[in-house]
Amino acid sequence: MQYFIDSIIKDFPIPQIFIRKTVEGVFEIVDGQQRLTAIWKFMDDKFNLAVEYSGSELGNRKYNELPEEIRIDFDSRKIPAVWLENYDDEDVRNLFRRLQSGKELNTAEKLNAFPGTITIIARELAEHSIFKKVKFSMNRYRSLQLTAQIFLLVKEGITDIGATFLYDFFDHHKNDNQNIDFFKKSRRILNFMDEVIIEKILPEMNKASWFINYFVFTKAILDEYSVIDKKDLICKFYIDFHSYIQKNKKLANEGGVREVDIDIEAIQFANNSRAGTNNKKSIQSRCNFMVAKFLEKYPDIETKDEIRDFNESQRIAIYRRDNGVCQNPNCGIKVPFDDFHADHVDPHSRGGKTIVSNGQVLCSSCNTRKKNKLNCGY
Repeated sequence: MQYFIDSIIKDFPIPQIFIRKTVEGVFEIVDGQQRLTAIWKFMDDKFNLAVEYSGSELGNRKYNELPEEIRIDFDSRKIPAVWLENYDDEDVRNLFRRLQSGKELNTAEKLNAFPGTITIIARELAEHSIFKKVKFSMNRYRSLQLTAQIFLLVKEGITDIGATFLYDFFDHHKNDNQNIDFFKKSRRILNFMDEVIIEKILPEMNKASWFINYFVFTKAILDEYSVIDKKDLICKFYIDFHSYIQKNKKLANEGGVREVDIDIEAIQFANNSRAGTNNKKSIQSRCNFMVAKFLEKYPDIETKDEIRDFNESQRIAIYRRDNGVCQNPNCGIKVPFDDFHADHVDPHSRGGKTIVSNGQVLCSSCNTRKKNKLNCGY
C-alpha cells in the first residue's frame, strides 16, 4: 500500500481501475479494490508513508501530516478507470482472470470494455455467421475488433483502422444504435459475403488481413457494379485470387525464375497483407488491385449507373490486359499509364457499354483520329 501511495504522490503512472455498472444500477469494482482501499485508508490516517519509498522528508508521515500543497496534489490526482457496461457475470470473470494472470488486454478486449450502445451493436454483429467461416482464431474477442474495423471502413471509407482509430471511433459514436446507417450497411455486406461463401469454412480466409481484403473488395464492387446476381463468380474469385497471390509468392522465393514471370504487384499485395495491414494506403492499394483483377477476369461486369468514362479500376484492368500498348494495329506504341486513353471499342455515343470488354488502350493521336467512328479498324 505504501509503495502505491508513494507512486501517486510522485505522479508516476498507476494501473487502471475496472468498474462495472450492473443492470440494477449497482457499481462494482472488478479490479482495483485493494488500490482504492489503500487510498481511502491513507486519507483516513490509517497508516504512514514508508521511509524506504518516500524518503526521510515524507516517510513516517500520515496524510494529514503532509504539507498542504502535497495533499492538494494528492486529492486532485486522477485515477485511470475503465467503465464496463452491459457485462454479464461470465464476461467479468473472464476479464478478472485475465487481469490477474498479468496478461495485457488486447485491442478487442479494450473495445469490449467501452461504454455505450456502440459496444452492444458491435457485439451483436460480431456474432455474425461469416466469422465462423474463417480459418484463424476468434479468441479474445477477435470478431469484435474486426466488426469495429468494418464499422470504421463503412462509415469513413477506406481509412486507417489501427487501435487508436478504433478507440476514437467508439468514443465518438458511443450512443449509436442499430438504426445507424453504418451498422445496417455493414450487416448487408456481411450477409452478402456469407451468401457468397457456400463452404462451411473458406481456407483462403486464413488471416485477419485477408478477411479485411475480402471485405473492402466486396464493399467496393457492391457499391459500383451490378454483382448481386454474380455470387458464384465472386466466390470463385475469392479462391482464385488467393491462389494467384500464393503462386507469385512461391515464384518469387524460387531461384532462377525470370522477373517477367512474376507479377510484382501481386508480391506487393502479399507484403501489404503481412505488414502495415491497418494502414489506409495499404488497404487502398490492396482493394484497387483486387477490383482490377476481378474486372480483368470478368470484363463484362457492368457498373450500376451507365456512365461515359471508365472508372479507375476499369482503366487499370484495360491497361493490364492490353499491356499498355495502343490497340490501333497501325500504331502499337507503348503508352504510359498516365497518358493512355481508355477508348470505347463500340463508341458510347452509339450505344457502346462502359465495360472492360468494350474498352481498349489508345494513344492520344489514335483516339483523336477515331472520334466516334464505327468499323475504323480499331
